[in-house]
Amino acid sequence: MMLSVLPPLFKGPSLPFFPSKAQGTTWSVPKPAKRKRSLGKPRQPRVIRLLHAPGEDGVGLFSITNARGTFYYVFKEIPCEIGGRGFAVHRLGLANLYHVHVNGPRDSSCECLGFLRHGHCKHVQGLTALLAAYSKGEANPSEPPA
Repeated sequence: MMLSVLPPLFKGPSLPFFPSKAQGTTWSVPKPAKRKRSLGKPRQPRVIRLLHAPGEDGVGLFSITNARGTFYYVFKEIPCEIGGRGFAVHRLGLANLYHVHVNGPRDSSCECLGFLRHGHCKHVQGLTALLAAYSKGEANPSEPPA
């Protein structure tokens, strides 16, 4: 078995990675710029629509619309042993599958990166809103979206 050695990509004088104190060079790392929210432009509200209520197989479809577009999710209720209700939520077009636990505003969780970073996410908020509307009889998936 023969190993080949690749030629160096840079054929010039070697540059020191760490400057010596004799050179008098100091390195500073700039702080990341904080994003400022424009006060003149209001944030577009997030809208969730139940497109297909869960049928006999327990599978339903909802969409979430925000400033970046409309995203479609398939969901199915799964058993939850810790109280509340559990859902498997799959975003169409991507391989993301999230397990969402809904049990009131303070005792809910999701496996998505948004929830892990911020403690809340659109999946929990959307399913909570759908469950509240569905229990009141307001959600009617047969109506066309506005």
